[in-house]
Amino acid sequence: AFLLDAELAHLDVPELHVDTAAFERAGLAAPTAAAMQRAAEARAVAEAAELARARVQNRATLRRLLGLSQHAELDCVPPPADHLVQPLNDDAALLRRPDLALAWRRFRTADGEFRQAVAEQYPSIFVGPEFAFRGSMWESMAMLRVPLFAGGAARAAGERREAARAMLEDAWLEAQAAARDADASLQAARAVAAATEAALAASREGFAAARAALAVEPIAFARFAEASSAVVRDTMEHRQARVALVRAEVRRALAYGWPLTEGAR
Repeated sequence: AFLLDAELAHLDVPELHVDTAAFERAGLAAPTAAAMQRAAEARAVAEAAELARARVQNRATLRRLLGLSQHAELDCVPPPADHLVQPLNDDAALLRRPDLALAWRRFRTADGEFRQAVAEQYPSIFVGPEFAFRGSMWESMAMLRVPLFAGGAARAAGERREAARAMLEDAWLEAQAAARDADASLQAARAVAAATEAALAASREGFAAARAALAVEPIAFARFAEASSAVVRDTMEHRQARVALVRAEVRRALAYGWPLTEGAR
């Protein structure tokens, strides 16, 4: 919410208004060009309203997250540039995710209870070594089995251990899928944001040139109307792309365990 607030604060909408009716009366604006210019101005008004709505909605979300009244005044200080850390794309980062850490601890608890139950019933049986949480962990963790003819306590503990192992494996697979999707989404969001930024820069230059020409060239209104349409369209697309990029960045960082990760890129 803080990152999005800071992003929205940097966005604006260009001023497109001209006295289109005066150009029409002077015979310098064709009906099609005049209609195009009015439509562009209406879209600019709508874009300004949408930008304001996005800011208000984000502040409302922040108030809810902070447990504040919707009437509470907020003064959002932008976070430092290094606040959001993108963890390295590796399994070690994934393993620090809170959901995986919790699933792993639940498995370790169930595993310890199982070993204790077996030891209490069968003191002479050695139930495997401790296995690290690494690449072939599923096969290793699946190797432990309740001894043949085990009693109820050991068998029940083994069932609980197997359930915890299955939950841990499911959490791991889900985390991997979420991380891959977040990586792809961030890459796409960055590409779209770069494209819209370049397009907006070009259309702003074109609009500035068209506005300058409007003051000195009698037939420049049609060009100005086209430039107005282009710049407001690119402004809208750029806002959407920047908002999507902020969300993709946060989503990707969270998918890899931020803010509990150490390595970053």
